[in-house]
Amino acid sequence: MDRKGGEDILINTCSPGFVATDMTQHKGHLTLEEGAVTPVYVALLPPNIQEPRGRFIRNKEISQEIQGC
Repeated sequence: MDRKGGEDILINTCSPGFVATDMTQHKGHLTLEEGAVTPVYVALLPPNIQEPRGRFIRNKEISQEIQGC
């Protein structure tokens, strides 16, 4: 809960990487399972954590290339 008693809402964005799917014409170098790792990691972050918050996550790490999202 935040200071006002509301639920903690955590907003981040992530990239699954270059995944071999129909959309990439199966040219991606990651399998579906490998591509799911980062989105699942972000989705399962525990409530009330300090970081990452408002960050771009790539390979389960805060991207240093993209800031200010």
